[in-house]
Amino acid sequence: MESSNDLSNDLAAAARRGKMLVIVWEQFGCYYCKLMHEVNFQDHDIVNYVRGRFDFVQLDMRGNRVVMDLGGRATTEAKLARANQVTGTPTVQFLDRDGKEVFRMPGYAKPPLFLAIFEYVAEKAYKSLTLRQYIVAKSPRPRAASCRPTNPVRARKRDAG
Repeated sequence: MESSNDLSNDLAAAARRGKMLVIVWEQFGCYYCKLMHEVNFQDHDIVNYVRGRFDFVQLDMRGNRVVMDLGGRATTEAKLARANQVTGTPTVQFLDRDGKEVFRMPGYAKPPLFLAIFEYVAEKAYKSLTLRQYIVAKSPRPRAASCRPTNPVRARKRDAG
């Protein structure tokens, strides 16, 4: 989504489309920001999942571009980053329809975790579970091994005799 440089308009546009607004904070020269674009946002599973559920706005945590914050006040990207306590990049902020931050992903996450975080937010699991609890709950359970331990010496005697 192309930002209007007015976050309240971006938030309202996302809500009209039934999506959540995601602010992706980056900065020039950020290796992990580049990696996020070259790896995560090239992964078809990720792209297909997030495209239907989220609108994105990219902001530069050190930028001088004037934007309107959620309260309708003009500020620079850098001042908005400080006001939102963005201290590193990439930082991904997930906003609900009221503009309240519901989750924040600080730093780079490899594709499986990156997708799991977007699923966690889209499913609103943050309302009842920590991210860790969510991931553990979604992880496939290993099959239970036989309760009867195998004695290798006894098995060899049985097979030999």
